[in-house]
Amino acid sequence: GIQKPFRAQGYRGRFRLFGVAADGGSVGRDEALNSVRSRLGRNVNDSAAWIDYGNLLWGISKPGLAKLSYERALSISPRMAGALNNRGVITVSSGSGVAGGSEEDWYSAWEALGLFKGALKEDEFFGTSKLNLALLYNYYRLFDLAKPLWDQVLVRSKISEAYDGLAI
Repeated sequence: GIQKPFRAQGYRGRFRLFGVAADGGSVGRDEALNSVRSRLGRNVNDSAAWIDYGNLLWGISKPGLAKLSYERALSISPRMAGALNNRGVITVSSGSGVAGGSEEDWYSAWEALGLFKGALKEDEFFGTSKLNLALLYNYYRLFDLAKPLWDQVLVRSKISEAYDGLAI
């Protein structure tokens, strides 16, 4: 007969950050960093700028500093869905969780789950966290929990990851 997998399945490491692309996007990393630093120079309490700064730090392999940047955004705006989401991504992807971090680390996955759910509590239509939560559910073969999230993501945007997620 067909054997069932003994471990989790689904994509690894395809979580999405909210805000500026980690590589700076079309303007490039250097220009994006200069722009974000300028925004923070004008207003140190710009929580969106702290999120973007964290993304750019993540893009240059500085997860600890990225985490601090997201925490700074949360200290300014404790209910900001984008910062909660990005903290979840960092926790589950980089080893910055309490127990070391990765999808294989159940405690870090649980911690990230709480952050993604917290983001959705603050903004129930926040597609980035829905996608990340669905990825995490798929990874742990919790397909019944993932499917409604994939369906909701597809209502808002027809991204290939959502179709891939439904196919798992």
